[in-house]
Amino acid sequence: MRILIIALAISLLAAPALTFSQAADSSSSSFKVPASNVPGSEYPQINSERRAKFRLSAPRAEKVELNLGGRHPMSKDANGVWTITTEPLVVGFHYYSFVVDGVNVADPGSEAYFGSSWMSSGIEVPEPGVDFYDAKNVPHGDVRIRPYLSKISNAW
Repeated sequence: MRILIIALAISLLAAPALTFSQAADSSSSSFKVPASNVPGSEYPQINSERRAKFRLSAPRAEKVELNLGGRHPMSKDANGVWTITTEPLVVGFHYYSFVVDGVNVADPGSEAYFGSSWMSSGIEVPEPGVDFYDAKNVPHGDVRIRPYLSKISNAW
């Protein structure tokens, strides 16, 4: 048991920390809308470096945080728009929410997903060069229903 605790402590210290910044843009790559957004929604955005930009308009809020692998403070501009840009995220799907004055709220720009036992927002971080899950214009088969009488259960 002692060895397990020491191994866990070492792995936590060796793991890179997920950090965030309030910087407006990463100048090396342009940001694009991920497939996990509500159609027509401009934010969140993600770039080729896997950095994500989140934005929420909450002019009367005192404090807004991004809840993505922990809580991360967001910056408020003069118009009451809160923003944050993440460090590179791991490829894959991530659940997240905003914490507005202590209350968890979904991002209106994201599709709603049921994960972790409650509805939350999500962002898909694509793997460069992989399009396996992308919709493509390819020939499709047919879906048919063929009822049959089961002699064992004597039912259709």
